[in-house]
Amino acid sequence: MHSASDAISSLFWFKEPAEQKEDEELVLEQFVQSVDDFSSQYGSEISVSYTAFNLRGPPSNFPDYGDYPQAFVMRTYGTWWDEAPSATEDYMPQNNNNSIPSQDFVEVSFSKEVYPLEVSIFETYNPGALVRIWARGPASWMLLWEGEPEYVVERPRIFTPPIRQINVPTRILRLEFNHKLLPYYTELDAVLLKGRFPPNVIREKNNFTYSSLFVDTEILKVIVDFCPHLEGSCKMIATMDDVAIALGTHCPNLKSVDFWKSYSLTPSGIRALGRCESLQELDVGWCLQAGGSGEWLQWIAGSELRKLFLGALRGVCDRDLRALVSRAPRLTQLDLLGVRAVTPDICAA
Repeated sequence: MHSASDAISSLFWFKEPAEQKEDEELVLEQFVQSVDDFSSQYGSEISVSYTAFNLRGPPSNFPDYGDYPQAFVMRTYGTWWDEAPSATEDYMPQNNNNSIPSQDFVEVSFSKEVYPLEVSIFETYNPGALVRIWARGPASWMLLWEGEPEYVVERPRIFTPPIRQINVPTRILRLEFNHKLLPYYTELDAVLLKGRFPPNVIREKNNFTYSSLFVDTEILKVIVDFCPHLEGSCKMIATMDDVAIALGTHCPNLKSVDFWKSYSLTPSGIRALGRCESLQELDVGWCLQAGGSGEWLQWIAGSELRKLFLGALRGVCDRDLRALVSRAPRLTQLDLLGVRAVTPDICAA
């Protein structure tokens, strides 16, 4: 039988030893925190479907294979783009030195600077277009990997090419693509960066953020039983309704919880959070099973609520928001990106 401390430690990507050696290095795996730039996206600026925004966070669709609006999709495939009368002259500098031509790019950033060990691309539709990975250094971009485009069998994959080791830490990557062999659009679900912490960061650390963890009900019970003062949440747990119910039952002082892209979360789980009367921040964006209706908003305690994120919950309407806004005098940030049933009238509520 494992102790409570052992059970909680098993949640982390790595378990810190009791006595840290001076020269020992810690490894962190992290998903994209933000998308900084991109050359094209299939989706529009007024929607989150098929846009670069979807590269943020852990995978939404993997290991499923197919066309999903929650993925990042660029605007070309095959050779028709170059053969069309409207084709433009190549302007990417890296294409002028006999290297593999790139047709699209995306630049992503992560929370922590690390020395890169692995870069993994979660491809969920027509994989094989990635041709180059760069890392941003103090003064310039550094090439980590380059390879020819390929046509891969129609199945999802996590592509982890061997990368060049560099002697400076980074938190920004640039991915480049060549779509000439693809029969249709490629779709990307997530990007995972694995790397070593700089030694000075390890010595000065006082807090780490962990994500993409597997937590079952037993582990969850250990957390809520032994952490009565919990004020934040654990992300990416398999059965999110159980998590929400446990938080509502055992953590009345909860202040912030992030359920973004937690597809197993339903209105039943969110209603349980109504017991958390100190809740200040709630993110249920892309929790699609909760998006059919926004009636559950009436159960959320609003007296302390400052931030509410409802991105892509298309069933939320003015009536649902009015039930909460009237009880949330401190609300300062409301994210309604992709919520189509809301009208400008709610702004006057």
